[in-house]
Amino acid sequence: MAKPETPQSSGGSKARVTKDQSTPRHWRTRFIEHLAETSNVLKAADHAGIMPYQAYHARRNEP
Repeated sequence: MAKPETPQSSGGSKARVTKDQSTPRHWRTRFIEHLAETSNVLKAADHAGIMPYQAYHARRNEP
């Protein structure tokens, strides 16, 4: 039985970071700017190329 295909990203230069990849170096600026525009953590995280938990983790540990 074949494995179902996983959905591919909808294009663009930003890719969601997985556990085996490193976090983009300057994600915070991209994240904060997009968060200010959208007030949406999920969209801002996607725009910055990170997982939402990374933003929450940074907020808790680096206030």
